[in-house]
Amino acid sequence: MADIIDSEQTIEHDSEMEVEIRANMLYAIELIKNGLHQKGINMSSVQIDNALWLLSKNKEFKDKPHHLTRTIYY
Repeated sequence: MADIIDSEQTIEHDSEMEVEIRANMLYAIELIKNGLHQKGINMSSVQIDNALWLLSKNKEFKDKPHHLTRTIYY
């Protein structure tokens, strides 16, 4: 999957691969939320998702491509 993302190939909307990417992102956000909660920082999943999206706009994080899916849902 990494080679598909790195080569900036389009991943079909609702394909198994796209669903797997979305599911793993949700899982990662929950892990981050639990880790922050253990440190006394309470953030919602939506807040973490927004923070990650904003970080992705930073040049440091743009060096690696993200998955490409044509959809109205992102």
